[in-house]
Amino acid sequence: MLYRQTPHQLLMIRPGGFAFNAQTVASNSFQKTADPDAPGRALSEFDRVIEKLDQHDVAVRVFEDTVGTPDALFLNNWFSTHASGEVVLYPMLAANRRVERRSDLVAWLEANYRVSRVVDFSGYEQQGSFLEGTGSLVLDHVNQIAYANRSPRTSPELVEAWCRHLNFTSCLFSALDAHHQPIYHTNVVMWIGERVAVVCLDAIPEHDQEQVISTLGARHRLVSISFEQMAAFAGNVLEITSRKGDRYFLMSETALQSLVPGQVNELTKHADLLTVNIPTIEQVGGGGIRCMVAGNHLPARV
Repeated sequence: MLYRQTPHQLLMIRPGGFAFNAQTVASNSFQKTADPDAPGRALSEFDRVIEKLDQHDVAVRVFEDTVGTPDALFLNNWFSTHASGEVVLYPMLAANRRVERRSDLVAWLEANYRVSRVVDFSGYEQQGSFLEGTGSLVLDHVNQIAYANRSPRTSPELVEAWCRHLNFTSCLFSALDAHHQPIYHTNVVMWIGERVAVVCLDAIPEHDQEQVISTLGARHRLVSISFEQMAAFAGNVLEITSRKGDRYFLMSETALQSLVPGQVNELTKHADLLTVNIPTIEQVGGGGIRCMVAGNHLPARV
């Protein structure tokens, strides 16, 4: 089977109840502030993202928020799709995030794409084990490698179980922020494109760095970012393609402004930069543009 790193379609949820989530802040240092005006601002930011994706002819399917929870727009945490035809459902740490799992969205995928099976890991919540989708897992789809940093939201044993089910190889490591606390999700530490990978090596302890560098570097041009750049969501990026095949690195304005010219030059060798301005979502929600997107890798119905 031929695997692509980039999804053929983006899936997104328009936020209906966006707010500061008190149930997630203990494990997410990227959440900065509560803001009474956040719901309206987040909606405006989201709509501008969709407008920009449309302008660049990127296939995107927007679902309305039916649950009204603070983090519903971060849909990549509760499900993932795969070229093998599998849809995977994930166990979430915060109780108010568990209600984000939507059977109607899964049914839409089954009706419109070839879904071979739905793998449901959500029952592990009752055992206190968690794995939050492509927040916890940064996937090299082409080489079938799953990168994951250990955290309260990413249980190593579930990473290994996931890899057995999906026929991936794991690359497990620790990642700590500047205050030596575990970083909540792998997809703020690193991202992988088709030919380039970006990672905050400063966050990874020395005993784990060699494994990450050798595994990533064997297949991709490696670009390292600092703690400050990671805090600006420079590690929270997704490579996407337009319907015409144009390649883009989807990132926030915050992330772009944190990069130095040499890093920008290296990235633009591989794809154009498609930037969006989402400061409210980043500061109040503690997630960036990558967190807002679930990639659709499912095969089309013939």
